[in-house]
Amino acid sequence: MNKELRMLVEDDDLRQQLLVIAARHIKLALEHSNRRTTMERKQFIIREIAILRADRDALINGVICSREINKF
Repeated sequence: MNKELRMLVEDDDLRQQLLVIAARHIKLALEHSNRRTTMERKQFIIREIAILRADRDALINGVICSREINKF
């Protein structure tokens, strides 16, 4: 595991936020894979997962960027 990711895991608040995002992503992915899920709902799920990915990336990038700034 690289240094930045290790630092992310040590931040309790961030770790909790990432776990919530991951749990929601998994729940949506399982629902999407269900053959009874309507196409309309599947399209919504795809958009929701894209938002979750963006939220995750923003959290990770925000922490890494702020730690890089604090180095100087």
